[in-house]
Amino acid sequence: MSRIPVSLLLGKAERVRLSIKDNLTQIFASSVFAPLRHSIPLAQGVCLCCQLHNETSETLRNLFMQALQRKIQPFQHLFLDCHENIDPANIIYTLGQEFFLKERFVYEATLLVLEPSDILMIATSTIDTSLYKLLKNTDAIVVDENKIDREQCDSFYQQLDQLYRQFTSLSPLLKPATIIRLAHFEEDYLQARQDWLLREHQLKKHRLFL
Repeated sequence: MSRIPVSLLLGKAERVRLSIKDNLTQIFASSVFAPLRHSIPLAQGVCLCCQLHNETSETLRNLFMQALQRKIQPFQHLFLDCHENIDPANIIYTLGQEFFLKERFVYEATLLVLEPSDILMIATSTIDTSLYKLLKNTDAIVVDENKIDREQCDSFYQQLDQLYRQFTSLSPLLKPATIIRLAHFEEDYLQARQDWLLREHQLKKHRLFL
C-alpha cells in the first residue's frame, strides 16, 4: 500500500493561503486540509516539542481512522494548515520517527506563504529570527508578485539568494526553496513536485524500515 503524502502550509498571508487551498483542491481531488495549532502544553513537564509531536500524531491518526471507518471520504493527499509559530522540522521528525505514522504517511514538502511585508523585510535585509528558521526548513516559497513592485521583487530574489548562500555554507546539502508564483501556481507547483517525488524515491531506497 502506498503511503499518503503530507505537505505543510505555513505563513500569515490568509488571503493567499485560501487561494492556494483552492488551487490544491483542483489539483488533488481527494485531498484533506487539517489545521495544526500548536497549543500550549497543559501537562506539567511537557515541552513544546513534545506537545507538537502529540498533536501531529493525534491529528493524523484520527484522520486515518476516520477514513478507514468511512466516516470521512478516503484521501490520497494531506495538507497540514499550520499555525504561524510552528517549526516544520518538528513535524517532519514526527512523521519520520513514529511507527504508526511512517507506515502510512510520508512527508512531501513545506510550502511557506509570504506576506508582502515579509517579502519587503527580506528585500531590505531586515529578516527576523523566526522567518530565518522557517526559510531553512522550507521546500517552496509562494509569492504573490502582484502585491509588490518590480524593483522590490528583484531585491527580494537577490536577498533570498544571498540568504541561501549563507545557509549552504553551513549546511552544504541544503537545497534552496523553489519559488512558486501565485499567478502561475499550478504550473510551478507541479514542476516542483517532480523533485519532491524523486527525493522520496531516493530516501525509500536507502531506508530499511519505512
